[in-house]
Amino acid sequence: MYRNVYPCWPFIIGAVTINLIALFGMIANFGVIWVTYCTKTLHGTANFLIALCSFFELLHQHGHWLFLYTALSGQNFLPLTLAIRICTVSLFGLGSISTTMTFTGLDRLLCVLFPTFPRKVKPLPYLCAIMLICASVSTFTLKIYYESVSKMPNLMITGTIGDLLKNVTSRRLAIICFVMHSITIVLYVVVGIVVRKKSFCNSSNAEKKQRRIFRSLSIIILLNVGGYYFYVAFMLFVRLKLNPTDPIISWTIFMVVAILTVNVSAASNGPVLYMTSEDYQKAFQHEFGKICGFIYNSNNLPITQLHLVFRPNCTR
Repeated sequence: MYRNVYPCWPFIIGAVTINLIALFGMIANFGVIWVTYCTKTLHGTANFLIALCSFFELLHQHGHWLFLYTALSGQNFLPLTLAIRICTVSLFGLGSISTTMTFTGLDRLLCVLFPTFPRKVKPLPYLCAIMLICASVSTFTLKIYYESVSKMPNLMITGTIGDLLKNVTSRRLAIICFVMHSITIVLYVVVGIVVRKKSFCNSSNAEKKQRRIFRSLSIIILLNVGGYYFYVAFMLFVRLKLNPTDPIISWTIFMVVAILTVNVSAASNGPVLYMTSEDYQKAFQHEFGKICGFIYNSNNLPITQLHLVFRPNCTR
């Protein structure tokens, strides 16, 4: 019905909105990765896992460019097989997010239950093992997607990541994600109980730091895990019951949910860390201050050089 219709305003408005949110999210997530790399005080296991989650979000969010292209070009639809190939890296990142969130919650639980854990654990093998597990889960997920796509090679979609996740196989994967996010939420509830219990018995600097870390991560979980959790619940329990006469209405409802939950959630890591953590706030201000200073000096440099080059000629 909407193929080769241009301009198709629902598609264009949806694509531009999603990509504006995704652009902000990519900048914010790259900022988290950058300040974690540059700041020695942010080299703990929890900091690394947050940066790892931001990295996977970065991979996930760049996949929205495909929908922007199909909407602005007037093509509107493309084969599912082609879309899957183009968005392979994006789907790889998306497949790792729930696993990384769960490991972040498990890491926090180990740190609050065993205060010596951060000092005794060997970061390199510990974090490499987590990365290997996350990559294995993503690879397995991609394998399932490619196998399911071969069963419907002629299906046409809009190019949104959500449209890549419509088949029956994706529903089974959504159930797995729902279980993983539920485990993550339970882990943070347990961490909250333990931290609160310890705060009554111990007011040391180490415990205060744990409470600050937990506060930051709790807000991230509320926005990030909560957003994905709501989205997966919508996919499993609500979307199948929507049967409007016009398919564009069903698609628009889905897009609104995707925009307000998954994409806002994916962009929330950086802003939440900046607002809730003094360490991250100082790191962001320091690193981006250096970038702004570099840009300012670069803009002034050509003028200075031009002045020095032409001054001798003016005196002759």
